[in-house]
Amino acid sequence: MNPEATSVVATAFVFINITPGTETEVLRRLRESPEIKESYFVYGVYDVIAKVEADSLDRLKELITWKIRKLDNVKSTTTAIVGESNKSCHPSNSASSIPTTGRS
Repeated sequence: MNPEATSVVATAFVFINITPGTETEVLRRLRESPEIKESYFVYGVYDVIAKVEADSLDRLKELITWKIRKLDNVKSTTTAIVGESNKSCHPSNSASSIPTTGRS
């Protein structure tokens, strides 16, 4: 069995508050984990948003609890587990699959 062919069962967006001035370090540490597919420094209520994918809800819980929440300089997290997605509008899909309005 090809380990890269493991299907994603659970996806979550984790909204993270961090110690001011530690953005670069926290993003670097998040990007070291292959299950953390995307991470962004943002402005607003939260400081960082991370997209996490796992092969089970238990693995997702483990990643958030032991990999994200335990990182140095992470003060708090709020997690939104995805219930349904529309992959055809996902940025990683080709531009030709995105509906257009017919305008130039």
